[in-house]
Amino acid sequence: MYGDDITNLDELTVLTSIGHYLKIYNTSSLGNLYGLNHVSSVGGDLIIEENDLLNNLSGLIGLVHIDGSLIIKENQSLTSLFGLNNLTTIGEDLSIGTGSYSWTGNPLLNNLSGLQSLTSIGSTLRVMWNHGLKDLSGIENLSNVENIKVSSNDSLLSLNGLQGVKNINGFVMISWSEALNTLNGLNNLTTAGKVTLYRLINLYDLSGFDRLNTITNDLIIKENFSITSITSFDSLTYIGGNLTIESNGNLIELSGFHNLTEIAEDFVLYSNYDLLSIASLSSLTAIGGDLYIRWNHSLTSLIGLSGVTSIAGDLTIMGNSITSLSGIQNIDPSSIENLRISYVNTLTDCAFPNICEFLENPNGIVDIYHNGYPCNSPVQITNECGVTLPCLPYGNYHFYYQSEIDSFQIDYPGCTDLNGSVFLHGGSGGGGDYTNLVGLSVITSIDSIFSIYGAGLLTSLSGIDSIDGTSISDLVISDCPLLSECEVQSICDYLANPNGITIIEDNADGCNSPEEVQDSCLANSVHINEQVIEDIVLIFPNPCNRELNISAEGYIIDEISIYNKLGQRLIHDMMPGNIINVSGLPEGLFIVEVVWDGRRVREKLIMQ
Repeated sequence: MYGDDITNLDELTVLTSIGHYLKIYNTSSLGNLYGLNHVSSVGGDLIIEENDLLNNLSGLIGLVHIDGSLIIKENQSLTSLFGLNNLTTIGEDLSIGTGSYSWTGNPLLNNLSGLQSLTSIGSTLRVMWNHGLKDLSGIENLSNVENIKVSSNDSLLSLNGLQGVKNINGFVMISWSEALNTLNGLNNLTTAGKVTLYRLINLYDLSGFDRLNTITNDLIIKENFSITSITSFDSLTYIGGNLTIESNGNLIELSGFHNLTEIAEDFVLYSNYDLLSIASLSSLTAIGGDLYIRWNHSLTSLIGLSGVTSIAGDLTIMGNSITSLSGIQNIDPSSIENLRISYVNTLTDCAFPNICEFLENPNGIVDIYHNGYPCNSPVQITNECGVTLPCLPYGNYHFYYQSEIDSFQIDYPGCTDLNGSVFLHGGSGGGGDYTNLVGLSVITSIDSIFSIYGAGLLTSLSGIDSIDGTSISDLVISDCPLLSECEVQSICDYLANPNGITIIEDNADGCNSPEEVQDSCLANSVHINEQVIEDIVLIFPNPCNRELNISAEGYIIDEISIYNKLGQRLIHDMMPGNIINVSGLPEGLFIVEVVWDGRRVREKLIMQ
């Protein structure tokens, strides 16, 4: 029922039940629901929406059960839920405010009083966009609910009201509530499916999870900029999915995890710039996926991981301030799929038996570069180990200096088919000291990315002529101010039929764009087919320094990846929203790849 001419429901007093759904919406003159007093059950959804004068629900005093969902939203004058006092069960969702926009809540509602008899919600409790809501008091008797989502309630101070909830099979998501300073209210929760704590900017600790001992899915603690420690998880022993601790800018230590023994999938510790210690993870013995410790600039030791004996995934250590790999020395090398250690300038102690054993017979990709000596390359580490370095069966090969290029055939004897990427590093506007690539002339195929970036002294690509152009998946030639000769056979062959990302820019004339190189190839009688990539995705702001907005008009984005100039994927989100946090990226040029509806486009991104 809807319409501005509805002023009362007096004629409905004969109703005792409603077999299907009831929707009361878009009324400007209806001040109460008297007339529905005798309705005890609703067979479908009960929706109360956009009723400008409705200030309470007293006319629903007889309601005991709803088979479907109860949705109460966009009622600008609603101050109380009184009238629902006898409601005991809801078959599906209870939504107090919902949707994606700030006006979809009930702005004058300050608690949930009126729902004291409610004991069961068949699916999700959703409380969103109620800007005057202070707490959740009124639902203390709720004990059965599948999921809880509390988000975007600007004035919410606590979760008081959820004390009756002990087990959640689905998810608990608490997010975007700027005033929330405590999680008290969840103190009796012992098990949960997935727990997400996101963008709670005034939350200083995580007190409230004192009894939580098992999370069967993921635990995500992300962008809570005020928390300094993760306390109150003292009872937690098992996480059945991923543990992600990301972009909590003031987080110093993880003391609440001292009893955690197992993470069934990935452990991601990313971009927590002030994190000093992970020593409290000393009880952790097993990780069932990737171990990913990256861009925690203040972290100086991995010693808290000494109890971990297997990971069943990738081992990535990047952008931290550690001096030694001590702490991960007990991980079984056969449980490591890919090994990535980079951008740790302080790292000088790497030759632990498990690392040596992995490098002697790699299970997957090896990416070791830009660290301190002797941890700056697989060659340096295996020299310390006293073992022979084989051809890397899955790559990758990184070069910074002429001596590394010249000694390639000695360091990797007999390696011609590399089965991985080749990265020649330098610095923006120059930095690599190599002047020629002749030492790489034995390479005939690579089967992945070929990248030269920041080679300040290089003038020609002569030396990589023998590489099969079809074995190059992506090509990057950038920031080489003296490089003017790029028309070698391998590059011409690649440009004739490019397989992926192609970046050729900021070099000398003749090698400053794909078109310039193509012209030179044509002048040497090598035919090139041009490829035009149309940009159809909106990405802003660009340049960017913190949050990137991405949209594909009329479509839902399925996947977003961000690559650096070396072609390395730094960010990957399989279920993205429209806002991606890129604050952990350094200044420079990146590639944003967006996938939607079976299509894929790539755009350049500048970080500043």
